[in-house]
Amino acid sequence: MLVATLACEWGARALRINALTIDARADQHEIAALAPIVHFVAGAQAQFVTGQTWRAGM
Repeated sequence: MLVATLACEWGARALRINALTIDARADQHEIAALAPIVHFVAGAQAQFVTGQTWRAGM
């Protein structure tokens, strides 16, 4: 809920707020599988993606 709230509050300033949570027990393969998502969200293609939370290894 925090990510969605911050996304609403900071969206007017053209800031994107997203989160990535990784379980401490996640193995290297699960973490490596997130690379395409991180690359996409960090790029210009995701200019309208905000308020999202991705979870790995949970």
